Amino acid sequence: MENLTWPEAMQFCNQLSLHEGLTPAYRIEGDTVSWDRRADGCRLPTEAEWEYAARAGSSTEFSFGHQIVSSQVNFEGSYSYLIEENYVHHDNPEVRTSAYRGQPIAAGELPANAFGLRHMHGNVSEWVFDYYAPYTDNAQDPTGPAE
Repeated sequence: MENLTWPEAMQFCNQLSLHEGLTPAYRIEGDTVSWDRRADGCRLPTEAEWEYAARAGSSTEFSFGHQIVSSQVNFEGSYSYLIEENYVHHDNPEVRTSAYRGQPIAAGELPANAFGLRHMHGNVSEWVFDYYAPYTDNAQDPTGPAE
């Protein structure tokens, strides 16, 4: 799905949960959303869960290595992520750019990561439940800050 807001994503999770006979994970009151961690319903991943799934056991910036190219990921390929100071290390001497499709592509068109997940880097932006915050390597199921 694309072009839905964060609250709409929560509502979708709750509706899917009800459709599947599960207890909705979210309580939505206006602009306030709370997560019932005991509920068995569908939910968005935490940022840490998403990152774990996206990296697929790798220790590199991307599940495919230190840089990505358009044969692996749908992204603004005319800009090489390898040269972005905030995201990657410069220990790889090969800086490449690649194609820019300019629009989302159908799920499944590009290779899966080591966990079998596709389009975890690029294609469309993703919603997660919480906010990004640094966490330690030994943190177990970390969640982002409350605000």
